[in-house]
Amino acid sequence: AEVKRDNRCGFGMWLQELSPQDRVSQNCKEVSQLHAEFHKEAAEVLKLALAGRREEAEAAIAQGSRFAKVSTKLTIAMTAWQKALRS
Repeated sequence: AEVKRDNRCGFGMWLQELSPQDRVSQNCKEVSQLHAEFHKEAAEVLKLALAGRREEAEAAIAQGSRFAKVSTKLTIAMTAWQKALRS
């Protein structure tokens, strides 16, 4: 259950501490939404692993899985946000 909470990891806590002005940016909104999705998918993978469903857990993190897709989208969104802040 703890893994599902997107405000418990270091990055999630950092997002929560951003100023209201920073949180309204489209980049921040996108990253926040994808970060929450990432945690949801990670919690599902962990649930499978803890239940001893190893093959299903491995499939859940394999290329093309929801976990892999949201992880990639999150990385791309974070990189775009970083580039936007630098310009």
